[in-house]
Parts: sequence; structure tokens; C-alpha cells
Amino acid sequence: MGSTGAGKTTIYKTYAQNYPSQETEEGSVVPIIYATIPAAATVKGLVEALLKKLGDPLHNKGTTINQTRSRANCHWRRN
Repeated sequence: MGSTGAGKTTIYKTYAQNYPSQETEEGSVVPIIYATIPAAATVKGLVEALLKKLGDPLHNKGTTINQTRSRANCHWRRN
């Protein structure tokens, strides 16, 4: 996406400050997720990394399709 030192992390941090995560009665609202993804990542690896950042205790369980479908509208508590 960009060379080292191009400012990717700075842009993320600035943007994230304007859109912080919130706790509501319905659950967590996380408008921005930041995860480091290896260059040779698979789709399953990407999904697991994002679910882990969201606090999903089962981030590495199930198939990629089940991970995305069954959890798309689920809420879980962060520790």
C-alpha cells in the first residue's frame, strides 16, 4: 500500500482519533480497525486477524465462510 515512512500509520492514527470506538446498549461500535497483515496473508488469515482485533474469543475457529457469516452481526464482550 505504501513505502516505509510514507505516513500510513500517521494517517490511520489521525483518522482513528476522529472516529473512536464506543460502547452502546446494543454492543461495541468499532468504526475503524487496525491490524497488521502479513504480505503473504490468506483470506482466512485476514478474517482471523480482524476478528481478533475486534475481541472475538473464537477468532481462529471455523471456516472462513462461517467466521464471516455467523459473526457479521454478533456481539461479544471484550475482556
